[in-house]
Amino acid sequence: MSPYISDMRVLQNIYNEFLVYKGTIKAGQELELDDEKMMALIVFKNLYPSEFADLQKEKGVVKRAFEDKRSFIATRQKTAQDEIDRLSTLIEEAKADTLHRTKELKAAFLCEITGWKGTAYCIRLDYSTDVYASEIFTGAFDFLSLARKEIYGIRMMDLNGNNRNASCDNFLELCQIYSRRAERIELVEGKEKRKRIEEIAQLKNQQQNIRYKTMRELLTEFKVDAVLSENVMNNKLLSFMLRRGYLDEDYATYINYFKGTSITKSDMNFILAVKNLEMTEFEYPISKTPQVIQRLQPYEFRQKSIYNYALLEELLGTEGESEKRDLFIEQLSDEDERSWAFIDGFIDVTKNLELFITLLAEAWPRMWLYISNRATLSYERKSHYLLVLVRFIDIDSLVAMNRESSLSHFIEENEDSLQRLASVDADKVYSVINWLDLRFDNAIIEKVPREVVDAIIEESRYGINLTMLKRIVKFLNPDLVAGVENRPYSTLNELECDSILQNVRNHIPEFVNEIVAQGSMDDLEDDVADLLERTIDNAMLYDIVLSHETVCFEDILSCCGNLVSDKRDAVQMLWSALLKEDKIYLSWKNIYEYWEQFKFDKVLLEYIENNSDKLKGQSTDFLDDDFIGDFIASEVDDRAFGELLPELRMQDFNVPLSSLSEHRVLKLIYLKFIPFTVPQYDEMQDCCPNLCEPFILWNQRAFRELINDVSLTSQLIENLVLSKDSENETKIEIINTYGAESMTQRIAEYLCAARFDISQEIFDAAWNMLDIHKQEKLMFMYLAMLDDKSLASCFSDLGGDYADFVDRISRHKVELKCSDNNRRLVQRLKEVDYITSYSEGKSAKKGKDIDQDCKVIQCWIKAEE
Repeated sequence: MSPYISDMRVLQNIYNEFLVYKGTIKAGQELELDDEKMMALIVFKNLYPSEFADLQKEKGVVKRAFEDKRSFIATRQKTAQDEIDRLSTLIEEAKADTLHRTKELKAAFLCEITGWKGTAYCIRLDYSTDVYASEIFTGAFDFLSLARKEIYGIRMMDLNGNNRNASCDNFLELCQIYSRRAERIELVEGKEKRKRIEEIAQLKNQQQNIRYKTMRELLTEFKVDAVLSENVMNNKLLSFMLRRGYLDEDYATYINYFKGTSITKSDMNFILAVKNLEMTEFEYPISKTPQVIQRLQPYEFRQKSIYNYALLEELLGTEGESEKRDLFIEQLSDEDERSWAFIDGFIDVTKNLELFITLLAEAWPRMWLYISNRATLSYERKSHYLLVLVRFIDIDSLVAMNRESSLSHFIEENEDSLQRLASVDADKVYSVINWLDLRFDNAIIEKVPREVVDAIIEESRYGINLTMLKRIVKFLNPDLVAGVENRPYSTLNELECDSILQNVRNHIPEFVNEIVAQGSMDDLEDDVADLLERTIDNAMLYDIVLSHETVCFEDILSCCGNLVSDKRDAVQMLWSALLKEDKIYLSWKNIYEYWEQFKFDKVLLEYIENNSDKLKGQSTDFLDDDFIGDFIASEVDDRAFGELLPELRMQDFNVPLSSLSEHRVLKLIYLKFIPFTVPQYDEMQDCCPNLCEPFILWNQRAFRELINDVSLTSQLIENLVLSKDSENETKIEIINTYGAESMTQRIAEYLCAARFDISQEIFDAAWNMLDIHKQEKLMFMYLAMLDDKSLASCFSDLGGDYADFVDRISRHKVELKCSDNNRRLVQRLKEVDYITSYSEGKSAKKGKDIDQDCKVIQCWIKAEE
């Protein structure tokens, strides 16, 4: 300060006066005052006595300097508030615009699912669930909630105003598309909203920070001419003292010696402002706060003009003014903007936070609802209020404050809520969780007190979703957390935490939809079987399990086989799903076990048909006749039937042929499934007469043994005799058994070409079916079996060259053309004593038609005795 003091006498006077004031003000009034500030004030008094006199009267250039400060702060705060108001308006407008855009999106969805032919007003899901347009237009509606169920129909209003039914082939795809579009709208708007809220928070911090800056800090941060008026700046000593902090906001304390204990003029101005309902800034300086409180009447504490930080701080710290304090607090709870602005500022400066927040909570049960609904309040700020409330107010007040579940929703919906409450006593936090009945779907539990997390787990106060289960497993056993995503149920079983398993089992639908359905799962077979058992009454759920689990059961009985007797229909549906999804190891054993319970239903047959090529070669030793018989009689397609029948063998065939197609019976014949017995043959004749021939041909030995016990039609006899597949033994048996009575021309002609051991009766029957030419062939074919009488009969029928052989009354000579057959004939005639002799030579006959050079066989017919 030496540049400002040019006279040594003035300096000496300043020093002497300093000693007097120091003893009087600091020591006499027992005030701990700063020597530098006291010295600065005495310097100012000696150099500017008139201005110091004004200062004692609370006017003059010093007073003006601090009025400049308040004016500067007020201007800066107003500028910030104007921007806050502008951003708040934008947030509210954006909120309304987002709602409008979301409704437009939902309207487009209701049109597009009709193919743009109208507007849907009702969607039917799962045969029984109707979702109306009014529900879709609610704010909380999720498009994917429709995609989780099967659609069965749509009711719509077409473009002409008519009610119609409609269908949508790509319903699932549209639900997913519109869900993503809705998310994008919320994401874009959410980002903008968060950005603006952050800007508001920064502006409020600026307001808050500048409110508590000292004159020295303001002059350091901002230009002097921006803060101080020209009159103040012209006083160089004052400007110097203000910049260095030698003269600051506490100057009134240093002139108490001159003013005594009466209130200052500034204090009186505040009292007058309250009485005149004039608003002052919340930080308005009050020097004699207790005296100001005493001069104000209780009713005046119901007025907005009373709002002053120093005043409330004094009330909170003074026991004798509880009435005025409570009236002040009660007024703060009226949800007025000025009241909230006061609360939001005071909470950061008060030294009596616990008492303040407790009294405010008692007076204002809707406080949290108000806080949570303030769109301009940042998440950080709301979280700060949550921490203060939970830490300081009792459980009953917190429960009462949970209006419209606002407190519950905030804690549940924000993942770091528990972390932010980590500094609060664990018992208090869990009491809040318990009394508010909280359930966490996305809570971060890292760095949360173990007592709180253990209680949440034990009481099942968490949602069944991938995020929460991963965090819980990581908390309990970090080594298992990697398995939660691809083998969640097995991992939880390995965790060996009964409360978690029980919670999951109590919420199986959530577990399946929120976790299993999110990817490809590789849970252990026993664990998947347990899941399926717990979902067996809900086909939609176990279909999800089967479509996402990679399991393949070795034995179908291990999957709910124990429930067949109690839940037969449900188990059949489940096992059918196992087959359709190829979740059962392909084996005849599993097929047999399925059949044993539910026979060959449509699903089992389709399974066999689809896997027939893979079943070939597998062991069938344990398949019994009942199974094979049912398989033969089933409706399995002919391709699979043909592929698999050779793999099977029956001990006792008992399948009614009437239940089978001829094609299938023929297959059975070829594979010798049907034993050749008289009853079986009779059944074949009744049901499949066209198959008697192959039945005999494929069982010729058995047929020959029973030939006398079965009946054959003439056509069948003919077919069997002529068949290239008939064995000679079979043909002989048939001809000899049935030929006499059932001879046909074709059989007779066949006998002309083939030599069989037949009886004379058969020969005669065949003879009678033939013309002369073929009779001759027949005679030559069977010469060896013909006796003299048979030959005589043949000659009689043949006539011609053989006519001379008929006369056997006397011995005479007959000529035959020389040929191999005739040589055989005369040889046979000689054997049966029909002729006495024969020789070859020239014909003895005369005539122009006789070729004298032609050789003949001359026979002497023996006279018949």
